[in-house]
Amino acid sequence: MKLFGGAKPDHPLADPKEAKRLLGGLPANDPAKALDELMHWMESVAAVEGFKPDARIQLLMSLDDAAQPFARKLGKDYFATGRPSRFQENRLWSALHGYWKQAGYAYARSVDQFVLNAKGVDAAKALLPLLLVRTLRSFAQQFKWMHMRYGPIELASWGVFNSVYAFAEAKQLAQSKVTVYPGSGAGNSAGAGGSSTPQLEFLKGAMFSASAPDGMLPVEVELAERLIAEFAPRFVVGNAPAAGMVFWTDLAQAMSPARLSRPPQAVPGLRCFGPGAAHGELHELAERVMVGGQ
Repeated sequence: MKLFGGAKPDHPLADPKEAKRLLGGLPANDPAKALDELMHWMESVAAVEGFKPDARIQLLMSLDDAAQPFARKLGKDYFATGRPSRFQENRLWSALHGYWKQAGYAYARSVDQFVLNAKGVDAAKALLPLLLVRTLRSFAQQFKWMHMRYGPIELASWGVFNSVYAFAEAKQLAQSKVTVYPGSGAGNSAGAGGSSTPQLEFLKGAMFSASAPDGMLPVEVELAERLIAEFAPRFVVGNAPAAGMVFWTDLAQAMSPARLSRPPQAVPGLRCFGPGAAHGELHELAERVMVGGQ
């Protein structure tokens, strides 16, 4: 990957006035088209040379901010009680999966600049915790939407997800709390902002995949994601098997989480994780629902 030069970036969004005009012209009445346009802007901003690291990251985040209302609307439509037609369902899925995949890789390119200690990254250090959180969340959303089609997740994507979290740990930023999106409430659901940390985003993505979503109906996938987001602060992670940790992964490998059926090889990238105290709380919640319909 080339280092960013000092030349002015050859990109329409490099001009703040033009960027404001283009974002203001997104088709508000067609969220799928708007999200598709933002996906392409994310891709081009991440790839073009000339942006300073901090300016590139801020622009990517502005595009991502603009995408959130559209992503929420499409997600709501996808899970609506009255199922959309097959054509509309495919259109919604393509827009959501395509956007989150591109957002994840666009953000990951900026994380890579920190890994390489590229020119200008010192000026962007304050943005790194939020960059890590948004990168991990974007990949987790990509995984979710792939599971909605019961399709295999590209191992390359898991490799990036694991590497980004490993970098967060290496920089001692795994528990750095940030507000994920501006103007958000306290909720931690994937579509909302709230506050989060790289570790929470890693655990939410890993636990969701480990919860066997391939065997769930779409509405069950949505419920599982919401429950995982709610209970994530009680999840546990460590570098060796322990009580409450029933899954594992290797941050140095391009692999999805696996069940801890036998002790894995003790390597630096080994991370064991699980529901921890949340396991009992989930059982209590299930009992209350069964008994009282609460």
